[in-house]
Amino acid sequence: MVRLLSKSNRLNLAILKKQKMFEQTNFLTCVLLGTIFTLIFCISCNFNERSKNDFFLNSMDFQTDLESNQNIEGIKPAISNTFAEVIIGNKNFFAEIADSPKERQEGLSNRDFLEPFHGMLFVFPDNGAGAFWMKGMRFPLDFIWIGNDCKVVDLTENVVVDTNQEELRIYNSSQPAEFNFEVNAGEVQLSNIQIGDIVQFKNIDVEGISCDQR
Repeated sequence: MVRLLSKSNRLNLAILKKQKMFEQTNFLTCVLLGTIFTLIFCISCNFNERSKNDFFLNSMDFQTDLESNQNIEGIKPAISNTFAEVIIGNKNFFAEIADSPKERQEGLSNRDFLEPFHGMLFVFPDNGAGAFWMKGMRFPLDFIWIGNDCKVVDLTENVVVDTNQEELRIYNSSQPAEFNFEVNAGEVQLSNIQIGDIVQFKNIDVEGISCDQR
């Protein structure tokens, strides 16, 4: 009888040990699973927050760019259209407008070239084209002098770059001129421009200019 009880006790102890081991294993498993779920939740939250921040920053960048573009568009240009043109006879030239003291002083100087059949139209407040020189120029020009009757009144061709920038030659129109239109040297002859040719302006809206396209 004693031996039977002893064996029974040993059996019960073994069962209890297994139950404890099972309970400990379940506890560790639950802790491990809880840790994994917590990490997944934290990572998910961080990702969502980062996505929100990125979206916010991108939205701010877009808004800043949009405001900058609006500010640029809000500035009234000196000409009404980017593709301003000076039409002499039957020849069209794309034109830049120099109608401020700074623009007239700088002119086409410090440039390496001028696109073919492009030019710069000099506009003066007193409607009188002044004297010109080749200071800072890197390529030769033709000068087309335009009178207040919107006709070519004089031509100065093949104005070369002065090698001595300390002693610059001065160029004037032989007839009263309201504007000076500078183009690449040789284009007056190439376009067969003559004194007396009618001059028209297209897409140009600068105070003092009256040679609107007819």
